[in-house]
Amino acid sequence: MGTTNKLTQIVNQNGTAVGVTNNNRLKVEVGGDSVASSARMLRITSSVTISNEVKSISCYNAHASATATINIGGAGAINLLAGETVNFDAGGNDKFPADYFVINGSSSDVLTIYVY
Repeated sequence: MGTTNKLTQIVNQNGTAVGVTNNNRLKVEVGGDSVASSARMLRITSSVTISNEVKSISCYNAHASATATINIGGAGAINLLAGETVNFDAGGNDKFPADYFVINGSSSDVLTIYVY
């Protein structure tokens, strides 16, 4: 038995292959199944509430020494130390509610990527 390689391709709304840059809207195709999703990449240097329902989200504090915070579902701000990464996935076709994540990178630089 041979190994089958699966190709994951990122395309725009018109089906044209694209690179991932800030704020692109993406259609995600995995294997032969096409799932309409959008992805967004932000570099957060203030306080931002993610206003979309979110399938998954990753945050990386890219600052050399400053601490950022993340408030998840109104539970209170949790520190994201310099160099730390956190990932959340709602699983399957589930989504976290809109306004569920508040990322504060006011004194930091938080690279955030989410699928909605």
